[in-house]
Amino acid sequence: MQKEGGNHYYMCCDTTARQAVHRGFNVEFMSDATGTLPLDNSTGQVSAEELQRAILCAQQMLLSEVISTDAWCERIAQ
Repeated sequence: MQKEGGNHYYMCCDTTARQAVHRGFNVEFMSDATGTLPLDNSTGQVSAEELQRAILCAQQMLLSEVISTDAWCERIAQ
C-alpha cells in the first residue's frame, strides 16, 4: 500500500463520528462531502468506492444520519 500524507477518511471521519455519538451528540454524516482511498495490504484489497459504501452503511445503521450535502444545506436554511 502506498502511504500518503494527511488523514484517511476511513480513520478520521468515521472515528470522529463514532466518538461524537459516544459522547451524546447526534451526528449528521455527509455522504458526498467525504471520501477515501483504496486499501491494499496483506489481508486483501478494497476499492475506495467499496470502502466508502461500507462505512456509510455502518454509520447509517448504527450511529449517524447519513445525508447529502444538499439535503443538509436545505435543512439548515430553514
